[in-house]
Amino acid sequence: MHTESILQRIERWKTQPPDEEERIEFLQTAIHSLADSGNVAVFKNAMKTFGDGVIKAATSFKRVSDTFLDLVERYGDRFRELEKWENDWGGLRNHWDAIIGSSQSLATRSGIGYRWYDEFLLQKIQEAKTREDIARITQELKTFSNEELIGIPSNLSDMFLKLRRDIEWFRDGFYEYLDKEGIQVSEKAEGLRLAIEGLQKDILSLNEKKTRPLYSRLLLGGGQVSATSAAPYYTLNLPDTEYFPPFSQPVGAAIAGTILGNLCSDRDGKYRELAEKEADLELVNRDQQALAYIRSQFDSVGPDFINICKTLNILTNTWAAFHGQALQFSHVIEKLTNPKQFPLEFQLQVQLARQIAKPLEESLRDYASRIIP
Repeated sequence: MHTESILQRIERWKTQPPDEEERIEFLQTAIHSLADSGNVAVFKNAMKTFGDGVIKAATSFKRVSDTFLDLVERYGDRFRELEKWENDWGGLRNHWDAIIGSSQSLATRSGIGYRWYDEFLLQKIQEAKTREDIARITQELKTFSNEELIGIPSNLSDMFLKLRRDIEWFRDGFYEYLDKEGIQVSEKAEGLRLAIEGLQKDILSLNEKKTRPLYSRLLLGGGQVSATSAAPYYTLNLPDTEYFPPFSQPVGAAIAGTILGNLCSDRDGKYRELAEKEADLELVNRDQQALAYIRSQFDSVGPDFINICKTLNILTNTWAAFHGQALQFSHVIEKLTNPKQFPLEFQLQVQLARQIAKPLEESLRDYASRIIP
């Protein structure tokens, strides 16, 4: 028979809310599980991920910072926007440091708060005997749920979520920047390659014209000819068998020399332009190699971004969780006048909250002691 895991059950409850019987069964299972010291140890170890996650995330932040420092030193002169991206990441890292400092204070306060919540409020609920006990506990739960954090941002949870979104946007934005630069450099490289091919063809054509029989005939032949009558042979690719009237050697030499001089001048200009284009292409090829290196380095810190965002997700609701639960409990019991009327589901919720409170309080204190803002 297939047994549904807790995670599978919670996932199913997102679309199919459980009925009261299923909720009670779930609470009883959880209570029974936490009665086992081995399972409590597993729970504590899972909660230890608070501190582990932050320490790993701090390392990840530094690794990304070091990566950008290296990229700016290598390629900042060729890709000016790299320095801006490095500065933006530095701002995110500073924000992280500030939030983690607040979270350490929050963990310390939460650890104290959890102990109060467990040993005073939850215990009072279980020990309530009269209508007056219920009224007093209801008020204390509401007061506790409205407790404000002095010196700690009240929206710390939102700050964690916003920082996670900002980091995700930063990562996606930098990849977009690399894509854009890559397209521009590729288009530039293609344009230069086409220009180089065109210049090579032009140079080849000019070299062929220099060796055509026309010029030797002009140099060695006799007769008279005007410069304009020879001009078409400079611009037209006429067959070698074309008849050319004999020129006098001096006139032919002058005409041929002028034409050859123009051809050499054009060819030399093409060679200079070709050299410039080839030098430009070499620089563009280096840019392409640089972009490939930048992308590979950024890809290498991809797991760090995932780790940071995962940690921020874990830390978002530390304070809100049990304060919100206190308010929820107050809403349940304020409608009752007799402790014997406490619903079974409510009693199980209180019992489970008490079982979770101590290991969670210990985990929060451990987190606060291990983190160095």
